[in-house]
Amino acid sequence: MIVVDASVAVKWFLDEPGSAKARELRQQSHLGDAELAAPDLLIYEVANALVCQRVYSPAEIAMSVDTLLSMELILSDPELDVMSRAVALADERSAALYDAVYVALAEMLGGELVTADRQQAAMAQPHARVRLIT
Repeated sequence: MIVVDASVAVKWFLDEPGSAKARELRQQSHLGDAELAAPDLLIYEVANALVCQRVYSPAEIAMSVDTLLSMELILSDPELDVMSRAVALADERSAALYDAVYVALAEMLGGELVTADRQQAAMAQPHARVRLIT
């Protein structure tokens, strides 16, 4: 299981450093070669990033959200055990809770966290396997 964070999912829609690697991962999922998961928070974070970039119209952002919702991506609803672990990680690492949720989910699923955020990778490393996309 591969847990992707919003920094990776945004690269599916924007041309940034690391976008090609992020899209390869998405293609692997589409072909059934990789199983991707994320907390449902990812949808909101990606939409917010697209709004802030001001590259897409509101209708195009809505279509991007629809794409996320319809792709082969297991979206995890908030669960007490994941949230409890995320709160502990955020406190321990002085990190944002929404970043810790991705780490907690990867840890609980026994999966790998794929991120393009160096701080996220550093926070996650002692707790989950991490792949940094740059």
